[in-house]
Amino acid sequence: MPVANEIRMVIMKRLSGQHGAGNCRIVCPLLAVLTLAACHSTGPVKPSIEVTTVPVSSIGGPDEMNEIAGKVHNASMGQQVVL
Repeated sequence: MPVANEIRMVIMKRLSGQHGAGNCRIVCPLLAVLTLAACHSTGPVKPSIEVTTVPVSSIGGPDEMNEIAGKVHNASMGQQVVL
């Protein structure tokens, strides 16, 4: 966003000495496009889980436990993973 603001300021400074309706035909749409480009957002990104290590499937039980490992992407502070 700061780049779009700087571009707007440069355009306004260069055209400030010129008068007439013709300038508005050029400057107004250009400023509108720059403003919309600066406000572009991709929307919220959902968190995801990538499981990297999965134990072998067996009967198991409390004596035969193994680890599950993975990575969490796009999580926010305070969010918890429940398996």
